Amino acid sequence: MEEFIVSPCSSASAVGGCSDWKPSGDVDLVSGVYEINETFAEDLAFDSSAPLWSCDDAELISIPGGFEVADANRGELLYEVGLRNGDKVQSINGQDVTTWVGADKAAKSFLAGTTRFTVTVTRGTSTVTLTWTLVP
Repeated sequence: MEEFIVSPCSSASAVGGCSDWKPSGDVDLVSGVYEINETFAEDLAFDSSAPLWSCDDAELISIPGGFEVADANRGELLYEVGLRNGDKVQSINGQDVTTWVGADKAAKSFLAGTTRFTVTVTRGTSTVTLTWTLVP
């Protein structure tokens, strides 16, 4: 089976370079919930020239049974929202995302205006639940 990688490119070709790419400024951990600036999230989702695609090296790698986080280091968006290297994303808001069909359905919930996401991952032998909320 061929691996598919959902990954920003590693070149620093974004307008203005990557020195201003600091997702930690748009993500706060408050009482166990990762609060993500809604405008920041929308810009990332809808703007293919956003710095995420040229400045962030973290990856979601398609593997049998889901997607695995790789290269999520401090300062990278996936790290800032609580994901760690080796995490295997299992579900978002109860929607199984271990297949492309499930991942597509979960993505559509963001496009439909959902603002709170419960993300379940397998981390080693444990199950971890992360909560992300979009805030104005």
